Amino acid sequence: MTEVLPLNPVASRIRQIMSMAPAEPALLYDDVWFTWQQEVELSDIIERQLSEQRVDRRSPVALIVRNRPSGVAALLGLLINGRRPVLISPIQPPRAIAEAVEHLSVEAVLADTEDWTPELQQEVTFSGSAGWTLDQVGGELTSTVRALRDVSKTASGFVVAEETAIVVSTSGTTGPPKPIEVSWEDLRLDTSKEPRPPASAEARPPVIQSLSTATITGLNGILRPVVASRSIALMERVDIVQWSALVKRFGLKRTGLPPAAMRSLIDSDVPRDSFSSMEAWITGSARVDPDLQLEFEETFGVPVLVLYGATEFGGAIAAWTLEDHRKWMATKRGSVGRAHDDVELRTVDPETGSVLEPGQSGLLEAFIASRRDEGWFRTNDLAHIDDDGFIFIEGRFDDVIIRGGFKVSLGELERLFESHPDVTLAAAVGLPDVRLGEVPGVGLRVRENAQVTSTELLAWARERTAPYKIPTVLEIVDDFAYGPSYKVDRVALRDRLLKAASERDAPESE
Repeated sequence: MTEVLPLNPVASRIRQIMSMAPAEPALLYDDVWFTWQQEVELSDIIERQLSEQRVDRRSPVALIVRNRPSGVAALLGLLINGRRPVLISPIQPPRAIAEAVEHLSVEAVLADTEDWTPELQQEVTFSGSAGWTLDQVGGELTSTVRALRDVSKTASGFVVAEETAIVVSTSGTTGPPKPIEVSWEDLRLDTSKEPRPPASAEARPPVIQSLSTATITGLNGILRPVVASRSIALMERVDIVQWSALVKRFGLKRTGLPPAAMRSLIDSDVPRDSFSSMEAWITGSARVDPDLQLEFEETFGVPVLVLYGATEFGGAIAAWTLEDHRKWMATKRGSVGRAHDDVELRTVDPETGSVLEPGQSGLLEAFIASRRDEGWFRTNDLAHIDDDGFIFIEGRFDDVIIRGGFKVSLGELERLFESHPDVTLAAAVGLPDVRLGEVPGVGLRVRENAQVTSTELLAWARERTAPYKIPTVLEIVDDFAYGPSYKVDRVALRDRLLKAASERDAPESE
């Protein structure tokens, strides 16, 4: 490995673990094991190439990260060499990825072959950044220089704080995703125990990671196992059949998926004994309907432990424990659990900011020990906390809905459609969905004599935003119903879109 030592002791620990047992399996991907040595070798290649291109160590590096061995090696390699990766999700239109890189103005961009679209190539060439292609050929991992850095043109426009370890983007609440700087302290990785050499999957079962590594949950799904010397069964995307087979194969005790996958599992043909080894199912990222939780527990016989967190917090800050589940679930179902030991939670009046008594609904605020200098952090979640410390989330104070674990800003969706030349007004609402929790629906008023169709507008939107933000129902209306202040009556719009969806899905009569 390179001689460049990281500044942070946690990164140093990761480096140590990766080198302790190089021949042991690190990642299982497409039923092929990749060793720690392979991960180390690729991370060394990337560091050498960055140094050759004179990429400033203080400059963040954009990593369009996929759940692949090459992506994990790039992530870990940047961290253990003291660099700051900025994670960009590949689950976006090419134009959105290129715009994210443009906004960051970084000196280096790493991406898989398929993510080097014409849009990204054009942006990297224009900015003068260096670019690398991460690839996997058979069982070999490679990194190839795609674009040389133009030193005369490039200057990093995105400056991070000294304590920043990594930058993770939110999914956006009032606009486009914004980068959140996360420190090692925010991640709260447990390094209290002496590191032990990695072992085989038979000796120490792997952790399944199927959520995007570009999210805070997915990032923790990589870093926590590595710090604990655990191997990782890596899936590029959630496939409940393959995922369940891995749980059964390795006899995992604690794992889980977001609520949307829980509904899919209940409705699937996955054998009910697939989770017979599990002592607890961990879930979060979206509201867990109490009825869904109860049905899942009755179907698979596994206690469901809900957690609560956000990118801004570096992960979960509240959760259920198995002990709490045994004692309180009958009376506290619907809660997201209690605050972690290093976290304080309270609710405040949205208007005055005054602290509320237990049981009173207000905006949820958090005080995190590792970020004590920042004081109380105000969320956009409406909640109440009962006398026993259990938190009940009641909804969002802003206009965001959670679609299967992904945040969708209704305001952002309205602005997107209103940017179309034929649209004069757009209104978006959240619609209930059994599997995903909520999905977006949109009503549009178009210019007189416009010939555009709803199908064309949906196709236009798919080129400009992430798939999970696309409305499931879109209807062109002559005009909206308005309330007393002449604002769109969203209750009426929601009813209208629900009726349209019902008529669309109704079986045809013979």
